[in-house]
Amino acid sequence: MIFRFYKIYKNEINLEEMFCLGAFLGKIHKKMEYIKVPNTYSEKTSLKITYNNISEMNNLVEYFQKKGNIQYANIIRYKIDILNSLNMEDICRATQELKKQIVHGDFYIDNILISNGKYYLTDFDQTGFFYKMYEVIRGMMMIAYDENYTLDCNIIRCIQFLNGYKRENILENMNESIDLYIFILANSMYCLREEDFYDENKRKFALTRYNMLKWIYDNKKILLKNFEKEIEDNEATI
Repeated sequence: MIFRFYKIYKNEINLEEMFCLGAFLGKIHKKMEYIKVPNTYSEKTSLKITYNNISEMNNLVEYFQKKGNIQYANIIRYKIDILNSLNMEDICRATQELKKQIVHGDFYIDNILISNGKYYLTDFDQTGFFYKMYEVIRGMMMIAYDENYTLDCNIIRCIQFLNGYKRENILENMNESIDLYIFILANSMYCLREEDFYDENKRKFALTRYNMLKWIYDNKKILLKNFEKEIEDNEATI
């Protein structure tokens, strides 16, 4: 059999495929769950939680304001506002209650290929021991969410991805999982430091991540309400 691998394009994914991609991640996590981590394991991975970026963020707000880059200053100020609004007790509880296991670390559309109707995952350089549900929410945002779509369309796509995952694996503590994702993304300075401003691709990516953060932070309750309603509707039909 000849295998020809094809790249998947985000704007071409229909709802059925979105469900399948969620299920694909669920299967991957189920298999990776059995990878044993030794007691002496040292977490040398890009997946980590940072708690002390607000001081650096405040300095960067001042720097970009002086440079006249109001857009970057406002993005970082928005991140600071989110971090100040989050309940740290909820974040700490999430880190204690959510399950850790080996995860891919960079599950998004550019790392997924398709051949003969099957999905294949590539690029394992960020694989590490981290929160399973963080990768679920991140995968949902990287694959299902599109800043060019309406709120209703994005909600439907996200729910399809989550339903696909739920068919193959357990979704746990959705509220805490989203909060953890928001906290990590709000703390991230990737593509936002002084040296990044002069790289056009990094500037674009910084804006994309800001739009993702703003969307899930602003619409978290709507997403959860629709997801919970769908679960209730499905249970009612059984």
